[in-house]
Amino acid sequence: MDLGLKGVHVLVTGTVPPHTPDQLDRRMDQQVRVEGSVSKPQNFTAVALGAEVTAHYNTHYGPLDSLSKTYSNMQAVQAELSDETSVMNMFTAIEHAGPVQVVIVNHGIWPTEDIPVADLTLQRWNHTLATNLTSSFLVCREYLKWLRNASPEVKEKAAIVLIGSTAGKYGEDGHADYAASKSAMMHGLTMTLKNEIVKIAPRGRVNTVAPGWVRTPMAETALADPDVVYRALATTPLRKVATPLDVANQIVVLSSSTLSGHVTGQYGVRVNAADKSAQSCDLSTYPRHWTCCIIPLVPFIPIMSTNCRRRLIRDFKRLSSDPPSGVSGSPCPDNIMVWNAVIFGPADTPFEDGTFKLVLSFDESYPNKPPTVKFLSRMFHPNVYANGELCLDILQNRWSPTYDVAAILTSIQSLLHDPNPNSPANAEAAQLYRENMKEYVRRVKATVEDSWLDPEDRQHVKMQVDEEDGSGAVTA
Repeated sequence: MDLGLKGVHVLVTGTVPPHTPDQLDRRMDQQVRVEGSVSKPQNFTAVALGAEVTAHYNTHYGPLDSLSKTYSNMQAVQAELSDETSVMNMFTAIEHAGPVQVVIVNHGIWPTEDIPVADLTLQRWNHTLATNLTSSFLVCREYLKWLRNASPEVKEKAAIVLIGSTAGKYGEDGHADYAASKSAMMHGLTMTLKNEIVKIAPRGRVNTVAPGWVRTPMAETALADPDVVYRALATTPLRKVATPLDVANQIVVLSSSTLSGHVTGQYGVRVNAADKSAQSCDLSTYPRHWTCCIIPLVPFIPIMSTNCRRRLIRDFKRLSSDPPSGVSGSPCPDNIMVWNAVIFGPADTPFEDGTFKLVLSFDESYPNKPPTVKFLSRMFHPNVYANGELCLDILQNRWSPTYDVAAILTSIQSLLHDPNPNSPANAEAAQLYRENMKEYVRRVKATVEDSWLDPEDRQHVKMQVDEEDGSGAVTA
């Protein structure tokens, strides 16, 4: 699918470490984490759709070196974004690549030390706001100044995507400076910019992506602590620590005038479970520390040609526009024949609060034949095999071509609530369901808690459970 980004000049701001030795010493004393730092260049596919990418850095050019040598349509530029003159010089330096059409305001810091407002120093407050908010203002202001003199063709693609944070919506204990900087960006700055950009570029758009936790090298230490993971995921519907690509994909969508030409003044956050009305509109499950400094411009869905693929597109549109309660699913970015799905455990059942992941694999015989469906999450259920496959009649002898992905997922959700112990895939679970409901519920609850964790964290918790039980193993 053509996202309309070929030849579009995209500026991505990255890290903003201090540029003098004394500032560096102060930053290290404050234990500041830098957002937007490049750690795994192999994850970036910046030229996949032919965008002209300018990657900003301050002092850490090394990770960009190999990329800029490999791709002719990528360049790097240095600037200290909290310095007004440096920002002006940056736009002048990249003028030869053509006027900037899309700006991804990705830089920022998150001080790691938890300090309540009563003890927060003015120095840290000012430093965080200058680095996160003032610098973003300077970048957006300079971009709009240059946009004024651009041609109508350039203005047609104009867009700003800012990177906020869930802290900007819900606050963050011990990090009022960070939360305030992101909240001002997500609300006051975004909403003002979206009104002003159209006076310069009538089709210009401004949106924000608000990340939560992401699994990056900077976050690994924190995420290695099961308590941190539990607290982070306890109120998150998808119970998922995101990857940099999860965030980048959404940024690409918002950058594309083809996909999001009608979207402006919006921000997507990793929805808190307390906000029930928003759970079905997850624009995110996004990381606090997004490591992409180059946009991974990847195609989302290949061109459809067969009956199977056209049907899958229809299934996806229906599932997106009218999603059944408690289920979600979408095709993999580069393969519509493989879908990832999530089923939330039905209320008032042992599976309540669980977030169970599945994979659906289709072949060209769909919809005449059912897909192969398999749980990726650990399950304890009479009709789920140890390898995650299901014993479900509509996936076998009672399949009908009228069933679509939404019907499959809702049927599986119903199966969690109403198992069939007389046709067991898991004999132990079926026996406990019939003879010892208390033990059955206990075993199911263990899988519910297990569903909140990523594989690495699950292994850690499993080892703890083994030690507590003294059994040496956990039976699924």
